[in-house]
Amino acid sequence: MVLDLGLPKLDGTEVLAAVRARFPDVSVLVLSGRSDLEERIRCLNLGAEDCVLKPFSFHELVARCMVILRRRGEHADPVLRFGDVEMNRISRSVRRNGVAIELTTKEFALLEFMMLRRGECCTRGDLLREVWQVEADAATNIVDVYVNYLRRKLGGVNGSRSASVIETVRGSGYRLRTVPEFFGDIAAGGSAVAAGY
Repeated sequence: MVLDLGLPKLDGTEVLAAVRARFPDVSVLVLSGRSDLEERIRCLNLGAEDCVLKPFSFHELVARCMVILRRRGEHADPVLRFGDVEMNRISRSVRRNGVAIELTTKEFALLEFMMLRRGECCTRGDLLREVWQVEADAATNIVDVYVNYLRRKLGGVNGSRSASVIETVRGSGYRLRTVPEFFGDIAAGGSAVAAGY
């Protein structure tokens, strides 16, 4: 995130503190017209990765952003895991219970977005904007179609009756669900059909 401290209604340092508290994994580069050293130190202490003073060169700003991204890339784990699903974002491979799953580019992007949301509900609007880069359109069912593709590919491994990884959140969208949650529902007397599988 590139955060300009010169916001019209809020103090930029308050926004920085709120972002850092709510999204601790987001890197923040601060733009500031305030030249005093104490202000820059305060921003760094609040969690900014870097501070750039105005006026600045656009090329310098891009270079500093690239340094932050490189630094994050050196320490970031390229493998996402949720339940028994594992996704390697470098090799662009997916496994469930250790078994390789072949996905198309769009299926991979859809699953990646949902895995990054860590089981939170993803609305159809979220998925259209983030995966297809289009504004929400109630007339299209492309999200539902691709969710069904993913369900079929991830649903059964080695001929087993593994639970579906993707749960329908009625009236809202979809979320990833771990296998133990599914079996907990069955043990409690629920049914796969009632759970949206």
